[in-house]
Amino acid sequence: MIPTHAFYGPETRYNYMAELTRDANNAVRLAVTDMFHEWFVGIADRRDHQPRLLAYILNFRIDRDEACRKVAVEALRAAGREMMGERQEDTLLEKIQYGVDGDPRCNHACEGLPWPHTERPPLEARVIVRAFAARMLQPVMDEMSSWTDTARTQSATLLQTLFVYHEDHVTEKLARVVMALCKALKRGRNERYGQDHRASVLECGRVLGRYVVPDSFVPFLAPRVAGDLEVLPGGIDADSRADVTDLLASMIRGAKGSSVLPHFTPLSEVLIDPALVGTTSPRLRDSALAACAALSAVVASSKDALAASFVATGRLESLEAALIGLLRAVLAWRGGGASSKLADAALADVARAGGDASASASDSEATPRGARSRNGPGEIG
Repeated sequence: MIPTHAFYGPETRYNYMAELTRDANNAVRLAVTDMFHEWFVGIADRRDHQPRLLAYILNFRIDRDEACRKVAVEALRAAGREMMGERQEDTLLEKIQYGVDGDPRCNHACEGLPWPHTERPPLEARVIVRAFAARMLQPVMDEMSSWTDTARTQSATLLQTLFVYHEDHVTEKLARVVMALCKALKRGRNERYGQDHRASVLECGRVLGRYVVPDSFVPFLAPRVAGDLEVLPGGIDADSRADVTDLLASMIRGAKGSSVLPHFTPLSEVLIDPALVGTTSPRLRDSALAACAALSAVVASSKDALAASFVATGRLESLEAALIGLLRAVLAWRGGGASSKLADAALADVARAGGDASASASDSEATPRGARSRNGPGEIG
């Protein structure tokens, strides 16, 4: 029942049920989880209530107690199986019959899944979450910028879980998700102790990169990294570009290597742009170096596939040029005061990708004069 005065002025409400889901006693939370399991799959009019109950079930899915998580998993699977039996869509039937489940360009490997996931969620669980979770995505992203640490930490873990269940279906919400993550990164940047929060936001970006293919996120993020005025007529400051660049690096680390390779050239061109290499902003410089390191790591781990991709397109020469461009950019940032540890790791990856010959051939040419004068011939840092 809604009191009359609630229609004419502000009203504070207290969600006692939400407090029970965060109770310190594991036995209490397990009892509450069992109750929600019954509501979610057992009551007669459960379909009417499932959209509202799903947020609680997913919250139990990331509970610190394993027993609560198991009950939540069973609830999702049972409700999903029932929904699949009711819908009988052609797409679902094809996935079951032919075993073709998900975009092959996405990263479905078990390795790298966020806690508490150890394997890909079953199809039935993903079906029920995709059906009802759209309404909770925006509130969860808004909580990423909350003023309380507890809410931000919880929302980051919950958002990663939503990505795991949505998989490539989250692509249609890419613009909203990127804007929300950049807003959360800005909030962490402006706080004295915001580095932990930024790390959790970037982890969300890594998980997002597993399921949004580079064909979608590279064209969307690259102009923002470059500060393209056609995309951003009002311009963009260095710190905001740094946030977008950090997010790009995270998504590259999460993406499937073979899906990133076709975008190696456009990504390298954006990252080695003279305006970015010569930036006076330490934050933007470090972010660009991190993105180069992420891209170099993908190249180093997939050297043969990268070479095959360039041979297939008849652009083998541009591979060497792009690698040398990355090498020069990393050396310039290193000489300008960037993290030597990160720069050395990126240099090693570029050398593995292009071969020691090409790396050493451009070392003397690309090494900043200041670095040679300080450290002597042939020494960097």
